[in-house]
Amino acid sequence: MFLYLIQLEYAKEHKQCLISEAFCCWQYGPTIPAVYYEYQIYGAEEIPVNIDKLKVNANYAVFVCKTMEKYGHLSTSDLIRLCHDSEPYKYVTGLFGYNTYIPQSCYL
Repeated sequence: MFLYLIQLEYAKEHKQCLISEAFCCWQYGPTIPAVYYEYQIYGAEEIPVNIDKLKVNANYAVFVCKTMEKYGHLSTSDLIRLCHDSEPYKYVTGLFGYNTYIPQSCYL
């Protein structure tokens, strides 16, 4: 859900999407399926990250940290509610239901 919130915040601030992969409207919130399937083995555990191998634009990293600070304190149920109440998610699920991808144009 944090990737989705990063997408929403970035699009709101910069009038373009940061993440090129499409989010799918799953029952518990918007998800990039490939990311989910890659990391689902960790469940609720922390995902190990090798900081030395990350190649992230410094401006993007600052933006991600700022977004995490804004939403990181929320519970899982609050995050689900927040994502479900967002315009792109509501619009797509209202028209097409779950398991539908959110077009990039919905964020702008």
